[in-house]
Amino acid sequence: MSHWTDAYAEHDQSRLAEWAGPGKVRRALKLAAGDAAPATFSESADGSGALIQVAGFAVRLDGGGPSRARCPCPAGGVCVHVVAACLAAHQRAQTAPGAPDRGAPGGIPPAGAGPSGPSRSPTSAHSPDVSTGTTPSAQPAANAPADTSAPAQAGPGATAPGGQPSSGPPGGQPSSGPDTGRPSSGPDTGGAAASGAVDRASAVSSAPGQGAADTADQSSNRAAEWAALPPRAHAAIEDLRAEIEDLVAVGLGRLSTGAAESLADLATSARAAGLPLLARHVARAAGQARKLAQRREDAAQAQMTSALARIWALGEALTMATGSDLARLRGAQRRQFQQLSGALNLHPLGAWQWHSDSGARGITLVAWDTERRQPWTTTLARPSGADLRFLAAGPETMFWGVTLSRLLTGPFELTAPRADADGSLSPTGGQAKMVGHGIGQEVLQEATAALQLARPSPDLAAGGWPVAMLATSGRGKVSVDEPEQRLVWRLATVAGDQARLDQDITPLTGRRVEAVLALEESGAAVAYVLAARGDSRGRETWSPVTVAVREGRALKLTALDWPPQRRRQSLAGRAVDLMLRRWAADPPRAPASRPAAAVLADDVRDLVVQFAAAGRLRTSPGQLARVGELARRADDLALATLAQLLRRLGDQADAPVLLQIHHIADRIAVLAGGASPAIQ
Repeated sequence: MSHWTDAYAEHDQSRLAEWAGPGKVRRALKLAAGDAAPATFSESADGSGALIQVAGFAVRLDGGGPSRARCPCPAGGVCVHVVAACLAAHQRAQTAPGAPDRGAPGGIPPAGAGPSGPSRSPTSAHSPDVSTGTTPSAQPAANAPADTSAPAQAGPGATAPGGQPSSGPPGGQPSSGPDTGRPSSGPDTGGAAASGAVDRASAVSSAPGQGAADTADQSSNRAAEWAALPPRAHAAIEDLRAEIEDLVAVGLGRLSTGAAESLADLATSARAAGLPLLARHVARAAGQARKLAQRREDAAQAQMTSALARIWALGEALTMATGSDLARLRGAQRRQFQQLSGALNLHPLGAWQWHSDSGARGITLVAWDTERRQPWTTTLARPSGADLRFLAAGPETMFWGVTLSRLLTGPFELTAPRADADGSLSPTGGQAKMVGHGIGQEVLQEATAALQLARPSPDLAAGGWPVAMLATSGRGKVSVDEPEQRLVWRLATVAGDQARLDQDITPLTGRRVEAVLALEESGAAVAYVLAARGDSRGRETWSPVTVAVREGRALKLTALDWPPQRRRQSLAGRAVDLMLRRWAADPPRAPASRPAAAVLADDVRDLVVQFAAAGRLRTSPGQLARVGELARRADDLALATLAQLLRRLGDQADAPVLLQIHHIADRIAVLAGGASPAIQ
C-alpha cells in the first residue's frame, strides 16, 4: 500500500516552481532555512495525510498532491507555507526507507545549506534555479565586459542605436540629482536621476557567463555587495523579486486585486527598509495592477510589464551600487528644503494637474528664474485616499499665499524661498508678491532656448528637464488616434522642426483634450506651448499642459486643465467632428519610417508582454522561431547583449531574463528615438 508522501516524491523544486512559481519556491526555501525548528509532521490515525507545522501554520497534506493542500493563513491561493510543506514532504518521500533512487533530492536543503545552495532537479537542462531566479545557463559573470549595446547612461558623446549621436540635456546642463540643483521629473519622478546606474547594473547582470569560476566569483561578489545594504533592505528586495516572478508566472491577464494589495504592502516594506525610490516604483506598479484587476479600459499589460522590468532592474542595481550611486538609487525619504538667501524673481511658464498610477493627485507650477536663468518647479500633492476634494479648487489653489490663477498672469517675487536639492521649491515656504502684469515674450524666448526638445531625446529620458517649451509658427494640426485613444497635436516650430505632442483621452484628461480641440476650432494664435514629460502605456510622451496665446500684441497663458468657459459639447462628438474634417482635407498617410533599432525594441517588448500576459513560460515552436528571428535582428544591429539574452530563453522562458530583456528594449527604444517621437 502506497504512503501519502508518494504523491510528493516527484514534486521537487523544479516541479513546484512550474506549479506555484519560482518566487514562491525561493521564499519557501528561505522560510525553511530561517526557521529555528524544522518542519514537524503529525500524521493522521489512518495514515492518509498529515499536518505539517510551517512558521506557525498547520498545513494539511494528503495523498492528493499539492493541489489539495490546505493552509489556514490569510493569503489567498497557493501560499508559501504550502510550498514549504510540499518541499518537506518531498524530502521525506526521498529519504523514506525503500524509496527508489530518483537522483539528487530537490526538497528543502539540509541544515547549513540555506536557500543559496539548493540542489537542482536533473530532469531538464532548462529547469529554473529557484535560488537565483535564472536558468543554469543564465548565470551572469560579474567580470564580463558589458558591450556598447547595453543600456548605459546616455551622455554627451554617446551614440544611440541607429547611429544618432546623443547630446546632453538642453543648454549643456548636467543631469539631475541630489547634487546638481536640477529639477527632477515632477510629481511621479524617482528613476530619472538614477537611470544610468540602473542601466549599468542591467548591463552587468545580463553579461554572458564565462564559466564556473566566473559564476563562483560573482556569487562571492554578490555576497559582498549585499553588505552595502542593511538586512531589512536585502529582505525587501528578495520579497519583491519573488512577488514579481509570481505575477509573471500567474499571468498579467489574470491578476486579482490581491496581487495589487500585495504590491502595495511590498511598497510599504521597501519604504520602511530605507528604499523610498524603489517604494515609489512599486506603488505605481500596484496602481497599474489594480487597474488590470478591475479590467479598466486604461489598463495596459505592456505598461505593467515595463513597470515590473524597471523594478527588477532597480533591485539589481541596488545590490551592485556603492557610494554616490547607491545613495541616488535608494532615494530620499522626504524632501529636505533649505532656505535660500535672497528673493527669487520668477516668471510663470505654466501649470497642470496630474494623477499618478498609485492614486496620488497634485498640481505642479513651473516658473522661470530670470536671474539664474533656470526653471523652478513646485508641487502640491495628496496621497491616494487623502483629501478627496483637493483638486476641486483648481486654479484657485493657493501657492505662497497667492492663487494659482493670479500667479499665471505675470511676474512675481518670492521672498524667503525654500528649495530642495533637486531644484524643487517648497509650495508653502515663502511669500509671493506680484510685481507686474502681462507675459513677457523675451522671457518665454529665453526659456524656450533652454527647454527645447532635443533631437533625439535620450538625455531628457535619462535625467534632463521634466518640461519642454516650444515656440510655434502656428496653431498646428490636431488629430485623434482612435485605436490608441490619444489626441495628437502636430506643431511647426520657429526652428523649422515638426513637433508632436500626445495626450491620452481619459475621463481625467477630458478638459485638457477639449481645450486643445477648442484652440483648433477657434483658430487661436498659439505662440508657445509648455509640454510635460509623461508615460503612456509604457512609452515616454510629451503632453501639452499650458499655451501662450497671442491676443493682439499681448500674450496670455492658459493652463489647459482649466480652460475658459465656452459652449458645451460632448468630447466624443467634438473628436468625431474633428476626425471627419481632417480626413476630408488630409487623408491619413502611412506612418513615417522609424529606426530599425526602435522597431526591434517594439517587437521584443511585444514578445515579452505576450509571455507575461498569459503566464505560460514554456515556449511554443512558433515562439522559439520568433525568438531566433529577433536574436538575429539584434545581431545585425550589433546589439549583442540583447541577442544573448534572447537566446537564453530556450524551451522555458525565465521571468528574470524576460524582465532584463524588456528593460534593455525600453532603453534601446529611448536611445533610438522610438519611445518619444516628439521631434520628427
